[in-house]
Amino acid sequence: MIRYSFFTKVTLVIVGLLSVTLITISLAAMYAIDSNLKARVQRELDTGARVFLQSLATRTSVLQDKVEVLAKDFAFRRAMATGDQATVESALANHGQRAGAGAVMWLDQDGRLRASTHHDASGSPPFPFPVLLDAAANQSATGVINLSEGLFQVVLVSIRVPHHIGWILMGFPINDELAQEQKNLTQMDISWLYSNKRDNLEILSSTLSAGDRAMLSNRTLPQLQEAHVEGILNLEQRYVTRLQELDGAGAEGARALLQISLDEAYAAYRELQWQLALIALLALLVSGVSALFLARSVSRPLEKLRAASARIASGNYSVEVEINSGDELQLLANTFNSMQRDLSDREERIVYQSQHDLLTGLPNRTVMLDRVETAIARARRENKAAALIAFNIRRFKEINDTMGQNAGDQVLRISAERLRSSLRATDTVLRLGSDDFLVVLEAGDAESLRIVGSNLIAKLSQRMEIDELQIRVNYMGGAAFFPEHGDNVEDLLRRTDIALNMAREHHESLHVYNNGEDEQHLRRVQIIADLPDAINKAVMFMVYQPKVSMVDRRASHVEALVRWIHPEFGFIPPDEFVTLAEQSGNVKILTHFVIRTVICQLRAWQDAGLHANIAVNLSALDLLDHSLPDVVQAYLNTYKVHPECLTFEITESALMQDPELAIRVLNMLKKNSIRLSIDDFGTGYSSLSQLKRLPVDELKIDKSFILHIEPNTDDAAIVRSTIELGHNLGLKVIAEGVENEEAWELLDSFGCDFVQGYLISKPMKPDDFTSWWKEHSAQH
Repeated sequence: MIRYSFFTKVTLVIVGLLSVTLITISLAAMYAIDSNLKARVQRELDTGARVFLQSLATRTSVLQDKVEVLAKDFAFRRAMATGDQATVESALANHGQRAGAGAVMWLDQDGRLRASTHHDASGSPPFPFPVLLDAAANQSATGVINLSEGLFQVVLVSIRVPHHIGWILMGFPINDELAQEQKNLTQMDISWLYSNKRDNLEILSSTLSAGDRAMLSNRTLPQLQEAHVEGILNLEQRYVTRLQELDGAGAEGARALLQISLDEAYAAYRELQWQLALIALLALLVSGVSALFLARSVSRPLEKLRAASARIASGNYSVEVEINSGDELQLLANTFNSMQRDLSDREERIVYQSQHDLLTGLPNRTVMLDRVETAIARARRENKAAALIAFNIRRFKEINDTMGQNAGDQVLRISAERLRSSLRATDTVLRLGSDDFLVVLEAGDAESLRIVGSNLIAKLSQRMEIDELQIRVNYMGGAAFFPEHGDNVEDLLRRTDIALNMAREHHESLHVYNNGEDEQHLRRVQIIADLPDAINKAVMFMVYQPKVSMVDRRASHVEALVRWIHPEFGFIPPDEFVTLAEQSGNVKILTHFVIRTVICQLRAWQDAGLHANIAVNLSALDLLDHSLPDVVQAYLNTYKVHPECLTFEITESALMQDPELAIRVLNMLKKNSIRLSIDDFGTGYSSLSQLKRLPVDELKIDKSFILHIEPNTDDAAIVRSTIELGHNLGLKVIAEGVENEEAWELLDSFGCDFVQGYLISKPMKPDDFTSWWKEHSAQH
């Protein structure tokens, strides 16, 4: 492959661009001249055509006047009326001679030729142009007809004394003399043509040269019509043409071909085209010389800039480029030198930013491993302890949502400053994520490091001023120590994270990792991993606990509860694996499994004659799934179960994540005739105004108020008030956790609608529940 120097490339590019530009301009100019010339010639053709038609109209008018003079002659009309042949022929000849007509004819009232100045009228032959006779039936008509002597422009006038007695026709020949006369008038070549039924052409007269006239005679009418569209006939010269139809009776085969020579029009522009070509050639030569000079003046400074670029690429920013040309290249060199300095500064900033959080200025996750390794190495070297403490802001999202993003940023900056100001110079505080911080405490004794962690939580929890408001932000922390909880970075970081999760789950301000919590963490990980497989393989199963009506003591309602016997861990409480399903994103498939299983069981029980309403618990994330109502309806349709047989129980806390979306989903379920119940009522945070907005049918009092209920206690007062509140809102009230007769009697006295608990029955598998229900139904 041939390689060219920059100097050669610049020269070739400049010369090439100028050449292309000049050629383009020249071609554009020539094209513009050509287009303008054709447009001008076309306009001249349009104008000439109008003049041509006007001259024919004028000639027809003159001819008509002359015929009418003869038609009004009294002696002539009397001769026609009496059939005086000699007098009529004499009058025709005299008037035709005075008018300069080429043909004068007398036609009787039947349209037969009686006398003519140039035809044999013996035998009174019929007039060969009946269309012209029809046109002149009332008075007169004009037209162009083809007689044996050639084309004639004629006027035919009806003679009446007063009734119609015949016609007088006078015609002027259309010949070369007329064509030349019209060419002088219109500045166009004019050819008079006549075509027969086979579209063969006869040139009757023309102003064309003998050669063009001979070539034109070989054309057919379709060829001329095509040439008319294209605008040019392939004759000796190039012409812009128009095939002009003629007005008047009898003119079907007669046409005029109007032409203007393009070659003659182009002749005036030939010299201009040669001048343009000469100018382009001279400009090209001058541009070539200029390109050589310009390429040399540019290539040398650019070579210096190239060498400087190589130095910068190698990381050397110390040598500046020196160009003293006094023009833009010197300015470019100065800019290049400024760029070197900026690059040096920017690299330093990039290194800093890659290792620090821009909002708080703290080191970030990039340097975390290095700082932790350094702390472990020092503690090992000095035979002391080191600590990792991870901090997280509780409900930080609510701060952003309620007070705004700017307030959240202020909280993070103040938190970072409090952590930084509370540590030694050897310690490190890092920001790991949105609201996550990590403190690395270097060598010290384990007890003092625990005290430092507690002090940090206390310092963080102090009130802070945000947008002129005094607020208290809650934090949680998880700590792990070297070497007590691990002797390497990976173990310490994992166990610090486990400790933070424990603080979150148990609502502690600071949780220090305890040996064995790794196993709990691994248990949760294993449960999350096994959960989808357990659902898909139907390892999970449903149990059913009846609800008894306090009115008729019948068990017409039942609650469905999901159970899981793990092959390794045995029975796993629903609260544990449902929470992990929510955290891992598997709650949707778990909910669908439960709903499908329950509706299928409803179908089976109804077929067996057991009719009951089954309640199913929904999680908080289920209420954020706007597709849930359609999924439920699809299962109901599949198993042909009425929606009023199904109740969904939701907790007050589940409504708090996104109340508006949750209420929309509940309204959609309610619209599908599904019953809704608020579960664990009294333990959540919903207000009475929010309760009024919920489309629910039931309140279910939490069992914590029922298990140890006694007369004249606070729990009894709360339960009584809740039942009254539910009834006043038009809701049914259910009490769960009924385990003794005393609670039963007390709830009955309060007017509770349904009760549920071990006093009635523990949750049972479907077959056991069927047997229990049959026995219960027999008793009631």
